[in-house]
Amino acid sequence: MTERVFVTGMGSVTPFGIGIEKLWDSMSNNKLAIRPIQGLSSRSEEFRCKVGGQIPGDFKISDWLPKLNKKIDPFQAYSIIASGLAIKSSKINLEETDKSRFGVSSGSSNGGVGTGLKNYKQYLEKGLRGVSPFTGVRYTVNGASAWPAIHFGLEGPNESFSVTCATGNTAIGNAYRKIKYGHADLMLAGSSDYFDEFIVVFFHRARAVAATKDPYEINVLKPFDKNRSGTILSEGSGMLLLESESSARKRGAKIYAEILGMGETCDARNIVAPDTSGRIMTRAIENCLEEASLKPEEVEYVSAHGTGTLFNDPTEVKALKNALGKHAEKIPVSAPKSQLGHLLGASSSVEAICGIMGGLNNTVTPTLNLENPDPRCDLDHVPKKARKHEYRTFLNNSFGFGGHNCVLAIRTGDPED
Repeated sequence: MTERVFVTGMGSVTPFGIGIEKLWDSMSNNKLAIRPIQGLSSRSEEFRCKVGGQIPGDFKISDWLPKLNKKIDPFQAYSIIASGLAIKSSKINLEETDKSRFGVSSGSSNGGVGTGLKNYKQYLEKGLRGVSPFTGVRYTVNGASAWPAIHFGLEGPNESFSVTCATGNTAIGNAYRKIKYGHADLMLAGSSDYFDEFIVVFFHRARAVAATKDPYEINVLKPFDKNRSGTILSEGSGMLLLESESSARKRGAKIYAEILGMGETCDARNIVAPDTSGRIMTRAIENCLEEASLKPEEVEYVSAHGTGTLFNDPTEVKALKNALGKHAEKIPVSAPKSQLGHLLGASSSVEAICGIMGGLNNTVTPTLNLENPDPRCDLDHVPKKARKHEYRTFLNNSFGFGGHNCVLAIRTGDPED
């Protein structure tokens, strides 16, 4: 016997602020999270782009987690905070919960690599005494799931993923299966990433960052537009509390959504570029539909990966047409990254929250800066502003460096409503 898996709590840390209320208010009102990056070194004069989506400047880890401030990396702090908000919104009483059946599935694309590099530099300058004793555990990806478990005393299954931009969907999908097949009753699931100057350097060298003549231009991320030139980096965390139907019904939990299925594939072609045939992305979507027992015509919206990169956008459109057929032309397909920027590994978990909120509020978020659509990107990409649109069932796409493809099928609201 398998369990249905519900979303009963959500929490987020994004450039729009702390909490899903600030996230949804900004997304539904066509706001942009991109602004000039703070704290760049003098070497950044080489950058062709100096904007990104940073957590608001008044945010301090010490205000939220004073006892952990010196022990954790920002990406780990974001994960703990978003997890706490998801628990709070679920109204679950942790003291009355079997924590041996409550786990965490999370991850990060980059972890705390910047922290590791900074401490190595301090070692070269000052020797061992210049290195924090917490360096080793601050930069490892497993902190994305280990720290929330430690902080809240969750003793169930615990796993961390690092599959670049597909990390969030992968973590959520695996948590869904843990509950579905009886290995846990509750799982915190999502992802977290923090970007510093080193990460900006890497994306510049990979020629993946958008640019114009003005490096401070904030409207430079243009998914599905023929003048797109790359993506814009961002940071944050999105965490969902997944719960078995029996557990949720027993305690009378509010049901935000149901996870229906996941599809995973790998292009196995190129470490940074997708297979532009769209063949393997297509299979990820088809696998997701199969596990979710959905027909293509039952999909009512697609939250696109939509990075604004040259090859990814038309390849994603091709895959959607292959998997959904003519139905792909009848539904909105918008790009949340046009507002948020690319939250790296945290993208798909935050975008899943946006998709759920959209379904609950009958609103599809827009694709900002879509002025001149690429003829190859000819679906309904909801240009410039949010749109009223009733939907419950949607796909959440994520396709990352390394050829990682992961798609989730989600139905919003309580299935009994």
